[in-house]
Amino acid sequence: MIAQSNGNINMILYFLFACNEEQTTNNRTSVPSPYEYEFEQPATAIDLHNLGSASSEAVKKLHTFNAQPIIKSYLSSIEQSDGYCPTYYEQDGNTVWYADCMTESNHHFSGYSFYNQYEDFDWFGDGTLWQLQSLSGAADIRYEEHIFHWGGSAFWGDGTTVDGADTFFSGIDGTFYNTQSDQEWFENGLSALLYQYATVYWTQNNIPVNSFLVNGNMPVVDNAYLSAIGFSDIFTADARSGYPCPEEPFGSLQLRTTDGIWLEVLFDVNQQWELIGECDGCGIAYLQDEEFGEICIDMTPLIDWEGQPW
Repeated sequence: MIAQSNGNINMILYFLFACNEEQTTNNRTSVPSPYEYEFEQPATAIDLHNLGSASSEAVKKLHTFNAQPIIKSYLSSIEQSDGYCPTYYEQDGNTVWYADCMTESNHHFSGYSFYNQYEDFDWFGDGTLWQLQSLSGAADIRYEEHIFHWGGSAFWGDGTTVDGADTFFSGIDGTFYNTQSDQEWFENGLSALLYQYATVYWTQNNIPVNSFLVNGNMPVVDNAYLSAIGFSDIFTADARSGYPCPEEPFGSLQLRTTDGIWLEVLFDVNQQWELIGECDGCGIAYLQDEEFGEICIDMTPLIDWEGQPW
C-alpha cells in the first residue's frame, strides 16, 4: 500500500511539475505582438489652397490675441472693489485675494487671484530688463449681466536687451473672457496656450529691424477649412537682420482642419538661417510624417508692424 501510494504521489508530482514547466516555458517564449496603427486616409479631400488662405488669415490676426486687454480688464475691474470685498493682501504693488463676496456697488468677486508687477526684472536670465505684469488664478468679477473671467495665467510686458533692442512679450495660458471687451475674441472667450516674443532694433540709418517668435496653439472659429493652429518655435525676421527669407519662418506649423485632421507644415529655412529651398512663402505639408503636398501661407504679418506688435 505504501509503494502504491508513493507511485500515485510520484505520478501527481510529475503531472504537476510538467504542467508548471510547460506554462513557464510558454510564458518565457510568449512575446506580445507590436501595436500597429492603421491610419485611414481622410474621407474628404484636403484643399491645401483654401487651407493655406485660411491659415494666412489666422496668422494675420495673431497679434490681436495678446494679454494686454486681459491685464487692462483686471486693473479696471479691481477698482470696483471696496475695503472689504475682496479682502486682499498687497506688497510692493503685488496683490493676492481669495473671496466670494458682493461689494456695496453690487460687484460680485468670486475665486482667487494673483497679480504681480516687475520693474527692470531679468526674467529670462539673458540680461534683458523687463517691465512686466502678470495675472493668474481662477476667478470671476460680475456686475449685472457682465462677466470678466480668468482661469490660468496672462503675462504682458516690454523690455530692453543688453544690445539696446526693444522687446515685447505676451503670454496667454488658460481661458479668458470679458463680455464688455471691444476685442471680439475676448468678448466671446478664448482658451489658448500662446506665447509671443517680438524684438526690434534700429540700424544706423534709423531703420527698424523686426523679428518675431511664437509658440503654442489657439482655436480658429467661423472658418470652413481651419479649426486650430499651432506654433512650435516659429521664428522669422527682417532680411536686414541676415535672415534669408522673411516670408518663410523656421520651426513647425500645425494646422487642424475642420474634419479633425492635423497637418504639419515645414518651410525652407532651417535653424542655422540657411535657405534650403525657394523663398516663395510655401512649405511642405506632412500628414502622419508623410509628405502630403505644398501649401502657401502668408507669414509676413508676424514682422509687419511698426514700433510694437500690438
